[in-house]
Amino acid sequence: MSGERNYPARYSRVEVTLNDGEVKDFDITAGCGLLKYLMQEAGNTGSLVILEGDEAHAIPMERISDVTMKQFDTPEARAAFYAPAKSKGKPQ
Repeated sequence: MSGERNYPARYSRVEVTLNDGEVKDFDITAGCGLLKYLMQEAGNTGSLVILEGDEAHAIPMERISDVTMKQFDTPEARAAFYAPAKSKGKPQ
Protein backbone atom coordinates (compact mmCIF):
# COMPACT_ATOMS: atom_id res chain seq x y z
CA MET A 1 0.00 0.00 0.00
CA SER A 2 1.46 3.34 -1.02
CA GLY A 3 1.32 6.56 0.95
CA GLU A 4 -0.91 8.19 -1.65
CA ARG A 5 -4.45 9.09 -0.69
CA ASN A 6 -7.39 8.96 -3.01
CA TYR A 7 -9.81 11.82 -2.55
CA PRO A 8 -13.18 12.17 -4.27
CA ALA A 9 -13.29 14.86 -6.95
CA ARG A 10 -14.57 18.17 -5.61
CA TYR A 11 -15.36 21.33 -7.50
CA SER A 12 -15.70 24.75 -5.93
CA ARG A 13 -16.24 28.38 -6.75
CA VAL A 14 -14.05 30.81 -4.83
CA GLU A 15 -15.53 34.30 -4.58
CA VAL A 16 -13.06 37.03 -3.67
CA THR A 17 -14.59 40.39 -2.74
CA LEU A 18 -12.18 43.27 -3.14
CA ASN A 19 -12.17 46.41 -1.00
CA ASP A 20 -13.85 48.40 -3.79
CA GLY A 21 -16.77 45.91 -3.91
CA GLU A 22 -15.67 44.10 -7.08
CA VAL A 23 -16.19 40.33 -6.85
CA LYS A 24 -13.83 37.95 -8.63
CA ASP A 25 -14.98 34.34 -9.18
CA PHE A 26 -12.64 31.39 -9.66
CA ASP A 27 -13.70 27.80 -10.43
CA ILE A 28 -11.27 25.29 -8.97
CA THR A 29 -10.98 21.54 -8.57
CA ALA A 30 -10.82 21.23 -4.79
CA GLY A 31 -13.11 21.08 -1.79
CA CYS A 32 -13.86 23.76 0.78
CA GLY A 33 -11.22 22.38 3.10
CA LEU A 34 -8.62 24.03 0.88
CA LEU A 35 -9.75 27.52 1.93
CA LYS A 36 -8.04 27.26 5.32
CA TYR A 37 -4.75 26.39 3.61
CA LEU A 38 -5.15 29.16 1.02
CA MET A 39 -5.73 31.76 3.72
CA GLN A 40 -2.81 30.50 5.83
CA GLU A 41 -0.52 30.78 2.81
CA ALA A 42 -1.96 34.20 1.99
CA GLY A 43 -1.11 35.31 5.52
CA ASN A 44 2.44 34.04 5.10
CA THR A 45 3.05 35.48 1.62
CA GLY A 46 0.80 38.55 1.58
CA SER A 47 -1.07 37.34 -1.52
CA LEU A 48 -3.97 34.97 -2.08
CA VAL A 49 -2.89 32.59 -4.84
CA ILE A 50 -5.56 30.60 -6.66
CA LEU A 51 -4.84 27.99 -9.33
CA GLU A 52 -7.71 27.88 -11.82
CA GLY A 53 -7.15 25.33 -14.58
CA ASP A 54 -4.10 26.46 -16.52
CA GLU A 55 -4.08 29.94 -14.93
CA ALA A 56 -2.72 31.19 -11.63
CA HIS A 57 -4.07 34.31 -9.91
CA ALA A 58 -2.35 36.26 -7.13
CA ILE A 59 -4.27 38.98 -5.31
CA PRO A 60 -2.55 41.08 -2.65
CA MET A 61 -4.24 40.61 0.73
CA GLU A 62 -4.52 44.37 1.27
CA ARG A 63 -7.00 44.47 -1.68
CA ILE A 64 -9.27 41.73 -0.24
CA SER A 65 -12.21 42.27 2.08
CA ASP A 66 -13.81 38.79 1.95
CA VAL A 67 -13.26 35.29 0.56
CA THR A 68 -15.94 32.59 0.35
CA MET A 69 -16.00 29.14 -1.20
CA LYS A 70 -18.99 27.07 -2.39
CA GLN A 71 -18.39 23.36 -3.04
CA PHE A 72 -20.13 21.17 -5.61
CA ASP A 73 -19.82 17.41 -6.11
CA THR A 74 -19.81 17.58 -9.92
CA PRO A 75 -19.06 20.18 -12.59
CA GLU A 76 -22.69 19.77 -13.73
CA ALA A 77 -23.99 20.70 -10.27
CA ARG A 78 -21.82 23.82 -10.30
CA ALA A 79 -23.05 24.76 -13.79
CA ALA A 80 -26.69 24.28 -12.76
CA PHE A 81 -26.25 26.36 -9.61
CA TYR A 82 -24.71 29.27 -11.50
CA ALA A 83 -26.90 29.01 -14.62
CA PRO A 84 -28.73 32.24 -15.43
CA ALA A 85 -32.43 32.26 -14.58
CA LYS A 86 -34.64 31.15 -17.44
CA SER A 87 -36.46 33.88 -19.29
CA LYS A 88 -40.05 34.48 -18.23
CA GLY A 89 -40.96 35.67 -21.74
CA LYS A 90 -42.90 33.80 -24.40
CA PRO A 91 -41.71 30.28 -25.20
CA GLN A 92 -39.84 30.02 -28.48
